[in-house]
Amino acid sequence: MSLEFTGPKLEFQLKAQTPMIHFQARQTGATLRATEVKPKLDKFLLGKLGAEAKDERYQNIFLPASDGSAPTALKYKLRIFCTEPPLMVHINDGSMDRNNKYEFFYGNQNRSRDDLILGIESNPTVSVLCFIPALRELIAGYIEEFFLAFNFGTMQGKGFGGFLPVSAESSARIAAARALHARSGGRVYAMTFREGTSPLYMLNAAAHFYKLMKSGYNNSRSSEYEKSFIYTYMARPENGGYRSEKAFMKERGISPDYHPHHERDNVPSSGEFRYLRAVLGTTENISYLTGEKRQNPRTGQMQDVRTNIKIASDGHQVKRVPSPIFFKVVQNHVLITALPVPEAVFGKAYRFRGNGTGSLITPDVFNADDFLSRYVQHYNAVLKNTQMMRSGQRTNPNLAALPVFLSRAVRVEEVQL
Repeated sequence: MSLEFTGPKLEFQLKAQTPMIHFQARQTGATLRATEVKPKLDKFLLGKLGAEAKDERYQNIFLPASDGSAPTALKYKLRIFCTEPPLMVHINDGSMDRNNKYEFFYGNQNRSRDDLILGIESNPTVSVLCFIPALRELIAGYIEEFFLAFNFGTMQGKGFGGFLPVSAESSARIAAARALHARSGGRVYAMTFREGTSPLYMLNAAAHFYKLMKSGYNNSRSSEYEKSFIYTYMARPENGGYRSEKAFMKERGISPDYHPHHERDNVPSSGEFRYLRAVLGTTENISYLTGEKRQNPRTGQMQDVRTNIKIASDGHQVKRVPSPIFFKVVQNHVLITALPVPEAVFGKAYRFRGNGTGSLITPDVFNADDFLSRYVQHYNAVLKNTQMMRSGQRTNPNLAALPVFLSRAVRVEEVQL
């Protein structure tokens, strides 16, 4: 059900679903910024219009561009404010209960207890002022769907900065799933937790789900190991039969040739090397275990030594590409979908610099929706195998069992739209 304007004004409330990582978290009154929301909302609304944007009804909806280019900003004013003070949230405080902090996996795994990441939880009011009838109709029809399909702030793709329009609370799961399907064009999946589950607990479960997909898992203190699913998927002949950048770097001496608890990753044994993980988002560096240990001067404990590998575009200008796998927390559900992969990532060369250097090209094609579907099947199978191990049943020797890593996991189900 769409929201309604009263005269030229539309006003409604949002309810925070997850903390928003905010650069002004320590400032009183910090909340969702209109300067972030409006450009996204403008683009979203224009996408809904499509070819109708050329219709006579919509010729006066654009603000003139200051540089003389084709206008994209729409003629309405957006204000976001809080009637109650936002709550500052510690995201990764080491002194917190593990159920109420976020364990980072993304390029900053070695953060210390003192290196805190702060977020905010706020329930802001959104106010829209618009004097153009056709534009008011467009905004009222789609603004609720917009907030159901997007997150905001830092790490929004991983589920942070999620809000739910209060008007959609009664049908939130299905409404958000439909909004995500409309955005991605693909299937939508859900993890469902007990009511009252901490948002950070659910975000951690989503992070573990994503880690097995892109990075895999290798616990140096035990024999728990699971290969990155993107490598397994792209090694199949129908998906290219590629060998991974990880095997390439080990073979060329760019990264350490250390592989505890598992066989080497260069599967298949023959095939073209490609930078496979780029299709799940590019990064500027990645680290690998060396097999050595070193005493931490601060804690006195022995810790694993890693080699850091720098990754940069080779002879072309490509901005950092975000992951197409998108998480949206709604009430006690984590919704997951695969957004279209930007064309800019395909067939591009990247240089790897560690103990040596080398270059690889990214894949030419990648079906993110099919990949996510296959991964969900695999993830559920690994989770079931883990649960069988916990209960003392016979496990499938061809599948990993990860009782420590999957301690927070729940089964992932496709949402029937």
